[in-house]
Amino acid sequence: MALSYGSQGDEVKKLQKKLNEQGYNLDVDGIYGSQTQSAVKDYQKKNNLSVDGIVGSQTRGSLGYGTPKTTDTAVATKQNNTAAKQPARPTYTESQAVKDSSEAVKKWEVDKPGEYKGSYQEQIDTLLNQILNGEKFSYDVNADALYNQYKDKYIKQGQQAMQDTMGQAAALTGGYGSSYATTAGSQAYQSYLEQLNDIVPQLQEAAYKRYLQEKSGEREALSLLKNFDEMEYARHRDSVSDYWQEGEYLWDKLSDMSDDEWNKFLESSSQFNIDRDYEYKLSEFDYRKAMDALSQENQQQKRKASSEGGSVSSSKGEKTKKEMLELFAKGVYKYPQTYSEFAALTGYSGILTNEEFSKRKWYQEVYGGYKGYLVEMFKKYYMK
Repeated sequence: MALSYGSQGDEVKKLQKKLNEQGYNLDVDGIYGSQTQSAVKDYQKKNNLSVDGIVGSQTRGSLGYGTPKTTDTAVATKQNNTAAKQPARPTYTESQAVKDSSEAVKKWEVDKPGEYKGSYQEQIDTLLNQILNGEKFSYDVNADALYNQYKDKYIKQGQQAMQDTMGQAAALTGGYGSSYATTAGSQAYQSYLEQLNDIVPQLQEAAYKRYLQEKSGEREALSLLKNFDEMEYARHRDSVSDYWQEGEYLWDKLSDMSDDEWNKFLESSSQFNIDRDYEYKLSEFDYRKAMDALSQENQQQKRKASSEGGSVSSSKGEKTKKEMLELFAKGVYKYPQTYSEFAALTGYSGILTNEEFSKRKWYQEVYGGYKGYLVEMFKKYYMK
Protein backbone atom coordinates (compact mmCIF):
# COMPACT_ATOMS: atom_id res chain seq x y z
CA MET A 1 0.00 0.00 0.00
CA ALA A 2 1.44 3.35 -1.01
CA LEU A 3 1.40 6.15 1.54
CA SER A 4 0.51 9.71 0.58
CA TYR A 5 -0.88 12.93 1.97
CA GLY A 6 -3.75 12.14 4.38
CA SER A 7 -2.65 8.58 5.23
CA GLN A 8 -2.63 7.63 8.93
CA GLY A 9 -1.58 4.74 11.11
CA ASP A 10 1.42 2.68 12.17
CA GLU A 11 2.87 2.55 8.66
CA VAL A 12 3.08 6.33 8.64
CA LYS A 13 4.87 6.17 12.00
CA LYS A 14 7.40 3.76 10.51
CA LEU A 15 7.90 6.15 7.62
CA GLN A 16 8.40 9.12 9.96
CA LYS A 17 10.93 7.18 12.05
CA LYS A 18 12.86 6.19 8.91
CA LEU A 19 12.89 9.79 7.73
CA ASN A 20 14.12 10.96 11.14
CA GLU A 21 16.97 8.46 10.81
CA GLN A 22 17.90 10.35 7.64
CA GLY A 23 18.19 13.62 9.56
CA TYR A 24 14.64 14.95 9.41
CA ASN A 25 12.87 16.16 12.54
CA LEU A 26 9.29 14.93 12.30
CA ASP A 27 6.71 14.25 14.98
CA VAL A 28 6.09 10.49 14.99
CA ASP A 29 2.32 10.89 15.19
CA GLY A 30 1.21 8.50 12.43
CA ILE A 31 -0.32 11.32 10.39
CA TYR A 32 0.93 11.98 6.85
CA GLY A 33 0.61 15.77 6.88
CA SER A 34 2.32 18.63 5.07
CA GLN A 35 5.59 18.34 7.04
CA THR A 36 5.88 14.62 6.33
CA GLN A 37 5.06 15.23 2.66
CA SER A 38 7.77 17.93 2.41
CA ALA A 39 10.32 15.59 4.01
CA VAL A 40 9.38 12.77 1.60
CA LYS A 41 9.73 15.03 -1.44
CA ASP A 42 13.06 16.34 -0.21
CA TYR A 43 14.32 12.78 0.36
CA GLN A 44 13.10 11.69 -3.09
CA LYS A 45 14.85 14.65 -4.72
CA LYS A 46 18.14 13.97 -2.94
CA ASN A 47 18.03 10.28 -3.87
CA ASN A 48 17.06 10.70 -7.54
CA LEU A 49 13.58 9.27 -7.05
CA SER A 50 10.33 10.43 -8.58
CA VAL A 51 9.44 13.56 -6.58
CA ASP A 52 5.69 13.01 -6.11
CA GLY A 53 5.35 12.77 -2.31
CA ILE A 54 3.99 9.22 -2.62
CA VAL A 55 5.80 6.51 -0.67
CA GLY A 56 5.70 3.45 -2.90
CA SER A 57 7.99 0.45 -3.27
CA GLN A 58 10.96 2.47 -4.62
CA THR A 59 10.92 5.04 -1.83
CA ARG A 60 10.41 2.31 0.78
CA GLY A 61 13.30 0.31 -0.63
CA SER A 62 15.54 3.38 -0.58
CA LEU A 63 14.62 4.05 3.06
CA GLY A 64 15.34 0.42 3.94
CA TYR A 65 11.98 -1.16 4.69
CA GLY A 66 9.54 -3.15 2.58
CA THR A 67 5.91 -3.00 1.62
CA PRO A 68 3.60 -3.31 4.66
CA LYS A 69 1.57 -6.43 5.18
CA THR A 70 -2.10 -5.72 5.66
CA THR A 71 -5.22 -7.77 5.55
CA ASP A 72 -7.53 -4.83 5.88
CA THR A 73 -7.92 -3.92 2.20
CA ALA A 74 -10.97 -1.81 2.88
CA VAL A 75 -9.10 0.42 5.34
CA ALA A 76 -6.17 0.80 2.95
CA THR A 77 -8.52 1.70 0.13
CA LYS A 78 -10.30 4.21 2.33
CA GLN A 79 -6.99 5.85 3.32
CA ASN A 80 -5.80 6.05 -0.27
CA ASN A 81 -9.11 7.47 -1.45
CA THR A 82 -9.02 10.02 1.35
CA ALA A 83 -5.47 11.00 0.41
CA ALA A 84 -6.38 11.24 -3.25
CA LYS A 85 -9.30 13.52 -2.46
CA GLN A 86 -7.24 15.70 -0.14
CA PRO A 87 -6.36 18.82 -2.14
CA ALA A 88 -2.86 20.21 -1.89
CA ARG A 89 -2.47 23.52 -0.07
CA PRO A 90 -2.26 26.30 -2.66
CA THR A 91 1.14 27.91 -3.09
CA TYR A 92 1.86 31.19 -4.82
CA THR A 93 4.13 31.03 -7.85
CA GLU A 94 4.57 33.86 -10.32
CA SER A 95 3.25 33.09 -13.77
CA GLN A 96 5.48 33.42 -16.82
CA ALA A 97 3.50 36.49 -17.85
CA VAL A 98 4.33 38.22 -14.55
CA LYS A 99 7.99 37.21 -14.86
CA ASP A 100 8.13 38.60 -18.40
CA SER A 101 6.49 41.82 -17.24
CA SER A 102 9.01 42.10 -14.40
CA GLU A 103 11.90 41.63 -16.85
CA ALA A 104 10.43 44.37 -19.05
CA VAL A 105 10.45 46.75 -16.06
CA LYS A 106 14.08 45.86 -15.29
CA LYS A 107 15.08 46.49 -18.92
CA TRP A 108 13.22 49.81 -18.84
CA GLU A 109 15.18 50.85 -15.74
CA VAL A 110 18.48 50.06 -17.49
CA ASP A 111 17.52 52.08 -20.58
CA LYS A 112 16.97 55.32 -18.62
CA PRO A 113 18.00 58.39 -20.69
CA GLY A 114 21.13 60.18 -19.51
CA GLU A 115 21.52 63.87 -18.71
CA TYR A 116 21.14 66.28 -21.61
CA LYS A 117 24.39 67.18 -23.35
CA GLY A 118 23.81 69.49 -26.31
CA SER A 119 26.00 69.05 -29.38
CA TYR A 120 25.97 72.85 -29.95
CA GLN A 121 27.00 73.88 -26.46
CA GLU A 122 30.72 74.14 -27.17
CA GLN A 123 30.13 76.41 -30.18
CA ILE A 124 27.69 78.52 -28.16
CA ASP A 125 30.20 78.96 -25.34
CA THR A 126 33.00 79.92 -27.72
CA LEU A 127 30.90 82.45 -29.62
CA LEU A 128 29.41 83.94 -26.45
CA ASN A 129 32.89 84.40 -24.99
CA GLN A 130 33.99 86.07 -28.21
CA ILE A 131 31.06 88.51 -28.05
CA LEU A 132 31.48 89.35 -24.37
CA ASN A 133 35.26 89.32 -24.11
CA GLY A 134 36.38 90.10 -27.66
CA GLU A 135 38.56 93.12 -28.58
CA LYS A 136 36.88 96.51 -28.48
CA PHE A 137 36.85 98.69 -31.59
CA SER A 138 40.08 100.54 -32.33
CA TYR A 139 41.38 102.07 -35.55
CA ASP A 140 45.02 102.21 -36.69
CA VAL A 141 45.14 104.17 -39.93
CA ASN A 142 48.56 102.81 -40.88
CA ALA A 143 47.24 99.25 -40.53
CA ASP A 144 44.30 100.01 -42.83
CA ALA A 145 45.02 98.44 -46.21
CA LEU A 146 42.57 100.78 -47.95
CA TYR A 147 44.30 103.82 -46.42
CA ASN A 148 47.66 102.57 -47.67
CA GLN A 149 46.20 102.22 -51.16
CA TYR A 150 44.95 105.81 -51.01
CA LYS A 151 48.29 106.91 -49.57
CA ASP A 152 50.28 105.39 -52.43
CA LYS A 153 47.87 106.88 -54.93
CA TYR A 154 47.90 110.42 -53.50
CA ILE A 155 51.67 110.47 -53.00
CA LYS A 156 52.23 109.47 -56.61
CA GLN A 157 49.69 112.02 -57.80
CA GLY A 158 51.25 114.71 -55.53
CA GLN A 159 54.72 113.97 -56.81
CA GLN A 160 53.49 114.12 -60.38
CA ALA A 161 51.70 117.42 -59.72
CA MET A 162 54.81 118.85 -58.12
CA GLN A 163 56.94 117.93 -61.14
CA ASP A 164 54.40 119.34 -63.57
CA THR A 165 54.11 122.60 -61.64
CA MET A 166 57.88 123.03 -61.39
CA GLY A 167 58.24 122.33 -65.14
CA GLN A 168 55.65 124.92 -66.02
CA ALA A 169 57.34 127.48 -63.76
CA ALA A 170 60.75 126.79 -65.35
CA ALA A 171 59.31 127.30 -68.83
CA LEU A 172 58.27 130.79 -67.88
CA THR A 173 61.86 131.64 -66.86
CA GLY A 174 63.51 130.27 -69.94
CA GLY A 175 64.18 126.83 -68.56
CA TYR A 176 65.86 127.90 -65.40
CA GLY A 177 64.66 126.82 -62.01
CA SER A 178 63.66 129.29 -59.41
CA SER A 179 62.40 129.48 -55.86
CA TYR A 180 58.97 130.23 -57.26
CA ALA A 181 58.95 126.96 -59.17
CA THR A 182 60.00 125.02 -56.07
CA THR A 183 57.36 126.68 -53.94
CA ALA A 184 54.64 126.08 -56.51
CA GLY A 185 55.62 122.40 -56.82
CA SER A 186 55.59 121.91 -53.04
CA GLN A 187 52.16 123.47 -52.80
CA ALA A 188 50.82 121.13 -55.48
CA TYR A 189 52.27 118.10 -53.62
CA GLN A 190 50.90 119.30 -50.27
CA SER A 191 47.44 119.63 -51.79
CA TYR A 192 47.32 115.89 -52.46
CA LEU A 193 48.53 115.05 -48.94
CA GLU A 194 45.73 117.16 -47.51
CA GLN A 195 43.24 115.21 -49.61
CA LEU A 196 44.70 112.00 -48.10
CA ASN A 197 44.18 113.33 -44.56
CA ASP A 198 40.61 114.34 -45.40
CA ILE A 199 39.75 110.74 -46.33
CA VAL A 200 40.96 109.23 -42.98
CA PRO A 201 37.66 109.93 -41.06
CA GLN A 202 35.73 108.25 -43.85
CA LEU A 203 38.00 105.22 -43.67
CA GLN A 204 37.63 105.09 -39.86
CA GLU A 205 33.84 105.25 -40.12
CA ALA A 206 33.86 102.47 -42.72
CA ALA A 207 36.05 100.34 -40.42
CA TYR A 208 33.64 100.91 -37.51
CA LYS A 209 30.70 99.83 -39.67
CA ARG A 210 32.55 96.66 -40.58
CA TYR A 211 33.18 96.06 -36.86
CA LEU A 212 29.49 96.49 -36.07
CA GLN A 213 28.51 94.18 -38.93
CA GLU A 214 30.94 91.57 -37.64
CA LYS A 215 29.47 91.76 -34.12
CA SER A 216 25.95 91.63 -35.51
CA GLY A 217 26.91 88.52 -37.47
CA GLU A 218 28.26 86.92 -34.30
CA ARG A 219 25.00 87.64 -32.47
CA GLU A 220 22.95 86.22 -35.34
CA ALA A 221 25.11 83.10 -35.35
CA LEU A 222 24.68 82.80 -31.56
CA SER A 223 20.91 83.13 -31.89
CA LEU A 224 20.86 80.45 -34.60
CA LEU A 225 22.94 78.07 -32.49
CA LYS A 226 20.63 78.63 -29.52
CA ASN A 227 17.63 77.78 -31.69
CA PHE A 228 19.30 74.55 -32.77
CA ASP A 229 20.14 73.76 -29.14
CA GLU A 230 16.55 74.41 -28.03
CA MET A 231 15.19 72.10 -30.73
CA GLU A 232 17.66 69.41 -29.72
CA TYR A 233 16.74 69.81 -26.04
CA ALA A 234 13.03 69.61 -26.94
CA ARG A 235 13.66 66.27 -28.65
CA HIS A 236 15.56 65.07 -25.56
CA ARG A 237 12.74 66.22 -23.31
CA ASP A 238 10.22 64.36 -25.47
CA SER A 239 12.29 61.19 -25.25
CA VAL A 240 12.45 61.52 -21.44
CA SER A 241 8.69 62.07 -21.30
CA ASP A 242 8.13 59.01 -23.51
CA TYR A 243 10.45 57.03 -21.25
CA TRP A 244 8.49 57.84 -18.09
CA GLN A 245 5.17 57.21 -19.81
CA GLU A 246 6.41 53.80 -20.89
CA GLY A 247 7.63 53.13 -17.34
CA GLU A 248 4.27 54.08 -15.88
CA TYR A 249 2.56 51.73 -18.32
CA LEU A 250 4.95 48.84 -17.53
CA TRP A 251 4.65 49.35 -13.76
CA ASP A 252 0.85 49.54 -13.93
CA LYS A 253 0.76 46.40 -16.06
CA LEU A 254 3.04 44.51 -13.65
CA SER A 255 1.11 45.76 -10.62
CA ASP A 256 -2.27 44.81 -12.10
CA MET A 257 -1.09 41.34 -13.14
CA SER A 258 0.61 40.69 -9.79
CA ASP A 259 -2.40 41.91 -7.81
CA ASP A 260 -4.75 39.80 -9.91
CA GLU A 261 -2.68 36.64 -9.43
CA TRP A 262 -2.17 37.32 -5.72
CA ASN A 263 -5.90 37.88 -5.18
CA LYS A 264 -6.65 34.62 -6.98
CA PHE A 265 -4.12 32.89 -4.73
CA LEU A 266 -5.77 34.39 -1.64
CA GLU A 267 -9.16 33.24 -2.89
CA SER A 268 -7.90 29.71 -3.51
CA SER A 269 -6.21 29.66 -0.08
CA SER A 270 -9.41 30.84 1.55
CA GLN A 271 -11.41 28.19 -0.29
CA PHE A 272 -8.84 25.57 0.69
CA ASN A 273 -9.24 26.49 4.36
CA ILE A 274 -13.02 26.42 4.04
CA ASP A 275 -12.94 22.98 2.39
CA ARG A 276 -10.46 21.67 4.95
CA ASP A 277 -12.56 22.92 7.86
CA TYR A 278 -15.63 21.40 6.26
CA GLU A 279 -13.95 18.00 5.88
CA TYR A 280 -12.74 18.18 9.47
CA LYS A 281 -16.23 18.98 10.67
CA LEU A 282 -17.60 16.05 8.64
CA SER A 283 -15.04 13.74 10.24
CA GLU A 284 -15.86 15.12 13.68
CA PHE A 285 -19.55 14.75 12.94
CA ASP A 286 -19.08 11.09 11.94
CA TYR A 287 -17.15 10.46 15.13
CA ARG A 288 -19.73 12.12 17.35
CA LYS A 289 -22.50 10.28 15.55
CA ALA A 290 -20.73 7.01 16.28
CA MET A 291 -20.25 8.03 19.92
CA ASP A 292 -23.93 8.99 20.19
CA ALA A 293 -24.89 5.62 18.76
CA LEU A 294 -22.64 3.93 21.30
CA SER A 295 -24.16 5.94 24.15
CA GLN A 296 -27.66 5.19 22.94
CA GLU A 297 -26.86 1.49 22.73
CA ASN A 298 -25.51 1.54 26.29
CA GLN A 299 -28.64 3.29 27.52
CA GLN A 300 -30.81 0.71 25.80
CA GLN A 301 -28.82 -2.08 27.45
CA LYS A 302 -29.24 -0.44 30.84
CA ARG A 303 -32.98 -0.09 30.37
CA LYS A 304 -33.24 -3.67 29.16
CA ALA A 305 -31.21 -4.97 32.10
CA SER A 306 -33.25 -2.89 34.50
CA SER A 307 -36.54 -4.20 33.10
CA GLU A 308 -35.27 -7.77 33.34
CA GLY A 309 -34.11 -7.17 36.89
CA GLY A 310 -30.51 -8.08 36.10
CA SER A 311 -27.24 -6.26 36.24
CA VAL A 312 -25.87 -4.30 33.35
CA SER A 313 -23.04 -5.97 31.54
CA SER A 314 -20.49 -3.62 30.17
CA SER A 315 -19.00 -6.14 27.79
CA LYS A 316 -21.03 -4.89 24.87
CA GLY A 317 -20.08 -1.29 25.51
CA GLU A 318 -16.45 -2.17 26.10
CA LYS A 319 -16.35 -4.16 22.90
CA THR A 320 -17.76 -1.23 20.93
CA LYS A 321 -15.17 1.14 22.39
CA LYS A 322 -12.44 -1.25 21.36
CA GLU A 323 -13.87 -1.37 17.89
CA MET A 324 -13.90 2.42 17.80
CA LEU A 325 -10.28 2.50 18.96
CA GLU A 326 -9.37 0.13 16.13
CA LEU A 327 -11.01 2.51 13.69
CA PHE A 328 -8.82 5.30 15.06
CA ALA A 329 -5.72 3.12 14.64
CA LYS A 330 -6.69 2.28 11.06
CA GLY A 331 -7.12 5.95 10.21
CA VAL A 332 -10.87 5.87 9.72
CA TYR A 333 -11.07 8.55 12.41
CA LYS A 334 -8.35 11.04 13.27
CA TYR A 335 -6.57 10.99 16.58
CA PRO A 336 -6.78 14.24 18.59
CA GLN A 337 -4.26 16.80 17.38
CA THR A 338 -4.45 19.25 20.29
CA TYR A 339 -5.00 19.22 24.04
CA SER A 340 -8.52 20.63 23.63
CA GLU A 341 -9.47 17.93 21.10
CA PHE A 342 -8.16 15.26 23.48
CA ALA A 343 -10.22 16.63 26.38
CA ALA A 344 -13.32 16.86 24.19
CA LEU A 345 -13.02 13.27 22.95
CA THR A 346 -12.09 11.61 26.25
CA GLY A 347 -13.62 13.91 28.83
CA TYR A 348 -10.26 13.81 30.64
CA SER A 349 -8.04 16.89 31.11
CA GLY A 350 -5.29 15.57 33.36
CA ILE A 351 -2.61 15.10 30.69
CA LEU A 352 0.25 17.47 29.86
CA THR A 353 -0.36 20.53 27.74
CA ASN A 354 1.90 21.16 24.74
CA GLU A 355 3.87 23.77 26.72
CA GLU A 356 4.34 21.41 29.67
CA PHE A 357 5.32 18.56 27.37
CA SER A 358 7.96 20.68 25.60
CA LYS A 359 9.77 21.14 28.94
CA ARG A 360 10.22 17.37 29.40
CA LYS A 361 12.99 16.18 27.13
CA TRP A 362 12.62 12.57 28.18
CA TYR A 363 8.94 12.59 27.12
CA GLN A 364 9.91 13.95 23.73
CA GLU A 365 12.37 11.11 23.20
CA VAL A 366 9.82 8.49 24.28
CA TYR A 367 6.82 9.75 22.32
CA GLY A 368 8.59 11.42 19.41
CA GLY A 369 6.60 14.64 19.81
CA TYR A 370 3.42 15.99 21.37
CA LYS A 371 1.12 14.43 18.78
CA GLY A 372 2.58 11.01 19.50
CA TYR A 373 2.03 11.65 23.20
CA LEU A 374 -1.62 12.58 22.54
CA VAL A 375 -2.16 9.35 20.59
CA GLU A 376 -0.78 7.17 23.38
CA MET A 377 -2.73 9.05 26.05
CA PHE A 378 -5.86 8.76 23.93
CA LYS A 379 -5.43 4.99 23.71
CA LYS A 380 -4.99 4.90 27.48
CA TYR A 381 -7.83 7.14 28.64
CA TYR A 382 -10.34 6.48 25.88
CA MET A 383 -11.09 3.03 27.32
CA LYS A 384 -11.74 4.39 30.82
